[in-house]
Amino acid sequence: MMRVSCHTSEGWYPVRCLALFWMPAFAGMTILLLSSCQTSPPPKATYIQAEQLFEKHKFVESAHMLSKLLDEDPKLPRARNLLARSFFFLGNPDRSIQELQLTLTNAPIGSHDHLDALFLLGAVTLEAPDLSEDTRTKGQKAWELYLKVAQESELQNQVKAGLAEMKALQKPDKAVELARSYVQKQNASKALSIFRRTLKKHPSHVPAWHYQGMAFIMSGEPKQAVESWKEVLKRDPAYAKKFKLDQRIKIAENL
Repeated sequence: MMRVSCHTSEGWYPVRCLALFWMPAFAGMTILLLSSCQTSPPPKATYIQAEQLFEKHKFVESAHMLSKLLDEDPKLPRARNLLARSFFFLGNPDRSIQELQLTLTNAPIGSHDHLDALFLLGAVTLEAPDLSEDTRTKGQKAWELYLKVAQESELQNQVKAGLAEMKALQKPDKAVELARSYVQKQNASKALSIFRRTLKKHPSHVPAWHYQGMAFIMSGEPKQAVESWKEVLKRDPAYAKKFKLDQRIKIAENL
């Protein structure tokens, strides 16, 4: 479960939100979907209704209402950010990013809405499994800018940790090391997400196939583990022999 928080003049307050609708949370970090980032001017009644739907996890209904509101008045960054968050939880990171970029283009730098969009842009690009490298670079730059313009934010350490993970994912050895750390923490879903991203970019990196198989075993998916280990046998028989993957395959086939 992830925590949803809001940055207001009174500080940060938490709101519970089930993030497991479509993706695992970044371990050790809170994905903060800033739901009330301005106190003036008062929000429109339509926005308040959409926010209530969002908090009830009715993301489709919330997105529909917000889209109609923005058709009537495109210059509502608070509504646009909430629309981006709705798409985030609906498993549409590309549309979420599109909405956030509109906020970043139109909202004053350093405003609550601008910081909201910067943070979420970085979070989406870190968590979403299938994004272009260009989009991931935009997310990294968003968090780097966040660190510069929000130096008093309580999220500084979390953003720095997220940036460190982004950089680790750029190198296959570091990515595998990071994924294995999640396996050791019993977080197989996060590990598998990293392995998938790594293998998409580096399909010949044999250790990723090897340890992805271990993560599949942990997640109760022995058939997928067998497929991963057979990739190792095909790509590097010597490596497979060293780690006795033929024996692991026989055991997994009987699970």
